[in-house]
Amino acid sequence: MTRVLAMGLALFSLSAWALDRLPDGTWMGTGQYKTEAGERGTYTSHIQIHGNVIIGTGEMNGKKMSHQATVVFSREGFLTATSEDGKTSTGYCEGSWCHIDNAERTYEMSFGWEGNEMYTMGSVLRDGKRIVFSEKLMKQ
Repeated sequence: MTRVLAMGLALFSLSAWALDRLPDGTWMGTGQYKTEAGERGTYTSHIQIHGNVIIGTGEMNGKKMSHQATVVFSREGFLTATSEDGKTSTGYCEGSWCHIDNAERTYEMSFGWEGNEMYTMGSVLRDGKRIVFSEKLMKQ
């Protein structure tokens, strides 16, 4: 689960205002997750972006997580994100909101911005269990 959440941490940082490149910067905050069985928890999130490379790190239940992804924008706000292990997700941006998912339908996330705040909401399927997460991050 931590690896999938780390990918989410990395990918939500795309900018809807600069559809041909990522916004350089650092965002930090807290996320929360829950399962249908009632499991709940929180984690920290730190996103650093330089060029089209996103590095997401965080900590959940004392376990560190990290992930890196490279994003390529195509026309009209459509995008492809490729992680360091070669897995891809596709998506799009419209206005100040974006959405991504993978072909296996095991991961999906929407994210957007309001001022210096970034919000995310999504889900991952891990070991047959759907995990829902959301985050609020502040630009540093």
